[in-house]
Order: sequence, then C-alpha cells, then structure tokens
Amino acid sequence: MNQMGYLRASSRAIAFALFSLTLLSSIATVQWTFAQELNGQNSDSTAKFSPVYLDVPQLSESSGLAASHRRLEHFWSHNDSGDTARLFAFDVRGRATGSCELVAASSVDWEDMASFELGDRKYLLVADCGDNDSKRDACFIYLFDEPDPTRATKIKSYLTLQLTYPDGARDCEAVAVDPTRGKILMIAKSAIPYVNVYSVELSGLLERLETVRTNSSSSILPVVRAVAKIEGVLALPMVSAADIDSRTGDLWIANYFQAFCFRCSPRNMSVAEQTKQAAEASDLPRLRQIEALCMNDGGDVWVTSEGTPAALSRVTKP
Repeated sequence: MNQMGYLRASSRAIAFALFSLTLLSSIATVQWTFAQELNGQNSDSTAKFSPVYLDVPQLSESSGLAASHRRLEHFWSHNDSGDTARLFAFDVRGRATGSCELVAASSVDWEDMASFELGDRKYLLVADCGDNDSKRDACFIYLFDEPDPTRATKIKSYLTLQLTYPDGARDCEAVAVDPTRGKILMIAKSAIPYVNVYSVELSGLLERLETVRTNSSSSILPVVRAVAKIEGVLALPMVSAADIDSRTGDLWIANYFQAFCFRCSPRNMSVAEQTKQAAEASDLPRLRQIEALCMNDGGDVWVTSEGTPAALSRVTKP
C-alpha cells in the first residue's frame, strides 16, 4: 500500500473507532435512562414488589446474588461466564454503589455467590462451579472478607478451594452457606428431577482464611483441595440458585419456574431430612431468566434476572 492509501485507510479506521465509541456511549446512556424511568414508574408505595431495574450496565447476565452484611439494603452480584473475576454492588433502589475485583482469580463460569457472618466477621463466597457439559476436573470456590459495597475494591487476599465431587463432574449453579451448621451446600443442576446435594465443611476453611489474613503480604495464595460430601437428594429439576435463612436454617431454592422453601425445624435437622420434605412453593416474578436468589437479614427473598438492565425483585413468600 502506498503512503496515500495508507493515510486513507488510517483515517477510515480512526473514524470507525470514533463511531464505535459514540455508539457504545449512546447505548449505555439509553440503558441507564431506561432503568431510571422504569424505577420511577415503580416508586408508588403500592408497588413494593415491582422490580427495580439496576443502573449497572456492566451487569448483563446476573448469575449470583448476595445481600450485604456490611450495609443494609445493599447487594452484590456477578455475571455468568464470559466476564472477569469481579462483583458489582448496588442498593435496593437499583443505584450502583461499588465494585470488587478478585485479583488473579479464575472466572471460567461463575454461577453463584453467598454472604454470611460468623462472630464479628462478614464474608463473601463466590463459586466458579458452572459445568454445562460435566467435563471440568474441579471447580473453584473463593472465600474472603466482604469489602465495603460503597467502594471500588481490589481483593488480593482470599482463600481458593479446589473442589471435586465424589461421583464425578457435575454442573452446579446453586450454592448456599449455613454458618450455624458450618456447611457450604452445593446443589447439582439437571433436567432430571433427581440431583445430589453436596456439602463442604466451613470451619477448616475459615481457619485457613485467617492464615491468609496473617500473611497478606505474600504473593502466593494458598489453594485448599477437598472432595465434597453427598448430604442428600433433591427432587427438583433445573436448579439455578439457592440461599439459606441464617436465622431459621430454611433453605430456599429456585429453578426457572418457582422458588421453593424447605423448612428447617428443628434447627439441627440434617440436610438429608430437610431436602426430602415437601417444599412450600412461591411463584417467581415475571422477569427474564432468573438465575440468582438471596435472603437478607430480615428474611426477605430477592432475585435478579439476566438482561440489561438487570432487574431486582422481591419474591412473595407463602
């Protein structure tokens, strides 16, 4: 190519780049404006269960949801596969408030997250456990202290759990933490309504996390390896989300159709006993594909949906 042709090509490339940036900026502005207009329509006191649309344009495939234990009426979420290892924070009105990046963490297929507190410490857990084809040798769980959801934070000190299942690779999109029983629960996903519920003991992981805190200046993050234990069987297809009411131990599970509450009475009943009970069903809000569910300190159940803007809504309990 001669010099004149090169200059013409360069000019076209610059013009195209400027056009692309303008287009992306316009799309983001439309998304934010759309979310604000929808939230204005839902501001009436009689519409408390109407969805709130999030001013978080980067959150296009909300796949996990957790209520903050550091600030009331704040939440954390993350995208499905294809994004980097990051979380987004927002409040109950849908306003973006902060973010969190897990430095050097993998993000093959983040599918769920959970928040919990034990003693005076607040924690977040993120599960890179999606495996649609059941081919992964192991999945990964990241455990760390919950940062302030009103700030942008980079987390360098976290515990990595490399987890395998005793019966081979499994797809999993639902993870919950019960600090009272000291367990992380993981529920397999299948089109067949017969799946295993797995568990990992929490206490040893928290002890290892304390070691990570003590050696926070180290650039080498420890990896804990474990094999999950089969706790019980669940007769539900296409499980996509879960959480536990830390006050009662009630286990809430969602698939693409409904949310189900498995009561925990007495509080010390086994997971096997809990999951073989008849569940109380609640209809999900009429939103685009729902793949994330959480409970807040007050026992309210919340879900988010995929799409931009993402929607946040409460679930009407039975």
